[in-house]
Amino acid sequence: LCAAYFRQERYDDARDELREAMSASEDDRALGLFQTVAQFRADELVQIREQLSDIDRRDPDAARLYELRAGIELLLDEPDKAAVSATNAGRYAGEGGGSAGASYFLGVARFQLGQYEQAVDPLRQAVTLDDNLADAYFLLGVLGKDFLADGSHALEDFKRYIDEGGQDPRAEDWIVELGG
Repeated sequence: LCAAYFRQERYDDARDELREAMSASEDDRALGLFQTVAQFRADELVQIREQLSDIDRRDPDAARLYELRAGIELLLDEPDKAAVSATNAGRYAGEGGGSAGASYFLGVARFQLGQYEQAVDPLRQAVTLDDNLADAYFLLGVLGKDFLADGSHALEDFKRYIDEGGQDPRAEDWIVELGG
């Protein structure tokens, strides 16, 4: 809906839809934001990112805006920029030190940058803040299995991915491969 409003140049309605996604409970916000921005074409995402380029750090929504920007930058295949934005989201979150979404985006960005060991902590932080993030468990499993030689953690992460409703059939194959 947000993308449709944007394409019709109904920017106030699009902004309201984004605000609604941003104000969702912590459990739903990361997924809702990512699903919302994923509806946009790349050129539209570039426009939105540019509008988010001058975030006022005193703005009470600064952390959420940085989180949104990180998600957009991941969709634009700009993991280096996404890592900076996700870090800023955590920095300006105040008490509690960040959100599951910002931590997840930071972990994904570091993974895409080939910083495998540095991807683990933010992904673990993401599942600590929201233990229903199936995709974070999947990525942790891949990291453990293929990049960090940590089969026992990979096995547990793939099992948790399945428990949280993950649908990628490779996870079940990898559970068997890892002795589960």
